[in-house]
Amino acid sequence: MLTMRTHSENIRRRFVTTSLLVLLTVTSYGLGDVFTSSNKITELAASEGSMLDALNTYIRDQYDSLVGLSQFLSERSKAVHLEPERDHRQQVEHPNGAYFLIKHFNKRWHQLTQTHPGLATQLTQKKLSLPDDSDYKGSLSSLIRLQRVYRLSHHDMYNGNYSGYHGPPLDVEDAFLLGRQAFVDGFLIEAIEWLQLAVDLMQLRISNSPAAALSFSRAASLLGRAYIFVNNKTKAQEMLDLSKDLEPNGGDVVQLKKELAGEAIPHYDHSNQTWHHNMSVLCLRPKEQRVEKTHPWHVCRYRAARGLPYLRYKEEILSLAPFVSLFYNIVHDTEIDNIKQFVKGRMFRGLVGEGEDARTSTIRTSDLGWVHDRELETTKTVSQRVKVITGLEVDQRAPLGPSSAGAMQVVNYGLGGHYDAHMDPLENPPTGDMLEQSGNRIATFLMYLTDVEKGGGTVFLNSAISVSPIKGMALFWYNYAPAMEEPDKLTRHAGCPVLIGQKWIANKWLWTYGNTFRRPCGPHPESTQLDVERILTHD
Repeated sequence: MLTMRTHSENIRRRFVTTSLLVLLTVTSYGLGDVFTSSNKITELAASEGSMLDALNTYIRDQYDSLVGLSQFLSERSKAVHLEPERDHRQQVEHPNGAYFLIKHFNKRWHQLTQTHPGLATQLTQKKLSLPDDSDYKGSLSSLIRLQRVYRLSHHDMYNGNYSGYHGPPLDVEDAFLLGRQAFVDGFLIEAIEWLQLAVDLMQLRISNSPAAALSFSRAASLLGRAYIFVNNKTKAQEMLDLSKDLEPNGGDVVQLKKELAGEAIPHYDHSNQTWHHNMSVLCLRPKEQRVEKTHPWHVCRYRAARGLPYLRYKEEILSLAPFVSLFYNIVHDTEIDNIKQFVKGRMFRGLVGEGEDARTSTIRTSDLGWVHDRELETTKTVSQRVKVITGLEVDQRAPLGPSSAGAMQVVNYGLGGHYDAHMDPLENPPTGDMLEQSGNRIATFLMYLTDVEKGGGTVFLNSAISVSPIKGMALFWYNYAPAMEEPDKLTRHAGCPVLIGQKWIANKWLWTYGNTFRRPCGPHPESTQLDVERILTHD
């Protein structure tokens, strides 16, 4: 096995050889038509000493650079080999741990690929990619989202404490970056909290170095601007006094001066999320409390499978309007493993919107993939189970005609992964694809493929329903009241951010086609789903 010294010597030799080839290439093609002028030939003869000096400098710089790269390799190799798989899972499942992973790959590895293009080529050849700056900013926004929805103390988050779940602490740079991202995202209260923490911590270090003083100035001036927008000019002036001499021409310093002097009218896009408070209340609800304690319709029953009277499923009815219920032990561990294994490698960022208007958005932070019944026997089996439980048709007739159900949508949520308030029926039913003439999504069958330690619940914002994920459980609801006049606004729901753990779900949407008489409208416009069931069972 090579020693570190032998390895470094081999590195040095390879770089000497490479450097000579590079400089000879530059010499051969960089002097023009040397033979046409004796003066050029004379200058060439006299230039070799300078060229050797340049060669020496180039070798030294490249050697030092590669030694640093080799040291990084050694340090990270030890860390990676010493970290068991369990530690990786714990790191991914804690918000600060996941944030540090993204930061490490985005900052340190990206810097290495910028300094060493050959390394970037190697990663590309191995089909390896690094998180980009949008990933890093997204991770900061995710931490702010967790803070807001779960009403976390920024001091606790800084120390790695998320509602009693402990992980790695942040540092002062992270506090500043979180404050800046909160400011950019439109959350002034959180911006002030993080920036004030950064200023307090940096103030202890500004005498240590010019760089520390510069960082302090940038944090203080941005904090001053945040105070301007909450109409606290006294604190804003205080921040200007602290920062103006350290970086007189800094962008936020200059802007803060103008705003305090009335030379610039402060304009700030505050985040407008009127539904946020209600979502926060529901996401914070204890796992065992799914509905209000005074809810008139919260009962359990054994539901007979349609067409199989000897088979019963445990059902917990949470609401009649909208009709929402839970089923237990619907999808099994082996099936879950098969589905997840099949869909990995074919997932992509979940989009918001429909058709050509679909786009990536902070409204939804997850990856998803589709699995058709014809592709995997497991999904076909699960689809038939959905059929006997709900009594609704699930046939997928593509490409021969319209379908009664779509492919299974498998979703995996990331750091603070969530889906803001939305409804499942589409504003514009699909055309020109496998679901053309299929109508719309009349019902949703959502299966939880993992437990989630904390957060990640499904909440109905207009109905005060909150369901925490339990592996193997399914949440079922109708997106229309039995009259089928228009989508039921009471089904407006959201996916709470994942606080601790990992969240996988699978959606099965049931469509109008083939289900018109399997779910009739009832005897009058106010009919409930139970009225419809009595008709179907002739009670």
